Amino acid sequence: MLSPLKDLVDLSDKLGIIQVVKSKLINQPDPAADHLFAALEEISKIYLALEIELTRYLSLTLEPDQKAEERKALIELEGGQITARMSAARGHCSKIFNIYQRYLTPWFQRVLAPEEQSMMQKLFSDLSVADRGMIDIISKVSMWLEARATETLNLIDADNFQSAKQRVRKAREEVAPARKAISTAMRRIRELEADFIEISGAVA
Repeated sequence: MLSPLKDLVDLSDKLGIIQVVKSKLINQPDPAADHLFAALEEISKIYLALEIELTRYLSLTLEPDQKAEERKALIELEGGQITARMSAARGHCSKIFNIYQRYLTPWFQRVLAPEEQSMMQKLFSDLSVADRGMIDIISKVSMWLEARATETLNLIDADNFQSAKQRVRKAREEVAPARKAISTAMRRIRELEADFIEISGAVA
């Protein structure tokens, strides 16, 4: 699996850290639960944006009678539109860490053990401004998709539709673990949101 996609899988696995400390947070609720819910929503927006961009490429059928339409889609994909669309996801990254620093840190310091606080800090750093965090993953996935789109566009411009289909099929195999990770992350986030909505109401 390509490095940025492996990083995406690894980051999805790290969301399990919240599940590990969830019982402590629920047992000692805080008004900051509202902000943890908000942070989870921002995380889900990032994963959804990544899935939409991957699907945009992987859903191409590349049939000769659809060449004009799908060529247009590939030109858009290779022309930097992915990076432009994903810039919104970068904004979510910044918002996540701001929420963590301003609202969640005091709650975590009060409730969690030092090693658990460190794990949460690492998680939120990876989701925001860390060198190997989500921003880096977004950039690398965007570059990967743009490169795949260029390769595929060159093949259909040469009327080599069979090779173009094989290129998309290969890409689908390459990103299958990442897409599974996105699905797992989204499920975890929704489960956590349900829990923290409940305690948010209790301390409102």
